[in-house]
Amino acid sequence: GGLSDEEATNNLNLLNTIEGSERAPWSLTFSYGRALQISVLKLWAGDDTKKEEAQKLLSALAKANSEAQLGKFAGPHPSPGKGERNWQPLRLV
Repeated sequence: GGLSDEEATNNLNLLNTIEGSERAPWSLTFSYGRALQISVLKLWAGDDTKKEEAQKLLSALAKANSEAQLGKFAGPHPSPGKGERNWQPLRLV
């Protein structure tokens, strides 16, 4: 955790563009749920007037990460928080 949305997408893309990645016996991906969710949740923030805008952002982030897991992401990144890191406080339940 702690990467910005853009860093997470670029790292995922890099994993799939390094020499030899095409011969890997499994898909080179990682969990990028936070890269899909944080910016969207911050934009929406429970405000239904921002619902459509948040859905458009989610779709754009999903497309960027879909391209990245194929090694085909060329940018620009759709995240509104360019380079903003996504630190989450540790919650003990």
